[in-house]
Amino acid sequence: MKDENDGFNESELIGRNKFNEWITTNCNICHKITFSERKYSCWDVAFLSGDTRVVVEIKDRKLNHNEYWNWIGEKGKLDNLQNLKKGGRIDVILYFNSYRDNHVRIWDITEHEPFITYKKLLPKTTDGVTIKILKLVYDLNNDDSKLYI
Repeated sequence: MKDENDGFNESELIGRNKFNEWITTNCNICHKITFSERKYSCWDVAFLSGDTRVVVEIKDRKLNHNEYWNWIGEKGKLDNLQNLKKGGRIDVILYFNSYRDNHVRIWDITEHEPFITYKKLLPKTTDGVTIKILKLVYDLNNDDSKLYI
């Protein structure tokens, strides 16, 4: 029997739990909530909001919601998510960040066309690898998000 925590580190599980709490409290028309079972899926959760098909990338941050003006998103993940939309499989793409101070920021990145740059980051945040590599990334500004307290 497969363990429901297979392949997911503590931070991912915390982020999923915080998302589940958030959606239960803030979206009474959301249903068919499904968490990805794949460790490296481009989306973490999918759900229906009415008839709208939504996928979400979840990040749990060990910082307070106002410690940075910009948060980093990975271009490769954004491309994969936007390809799902182009293929007609989804309607909306959200980027969900939960923070140490129990705030939540959500960006709608469905049609996001960000300025892309390179930054040195860990290859996979869930692997415990400490050697950074160059990745294509983009910034998400706090002003472009919805803040939930």
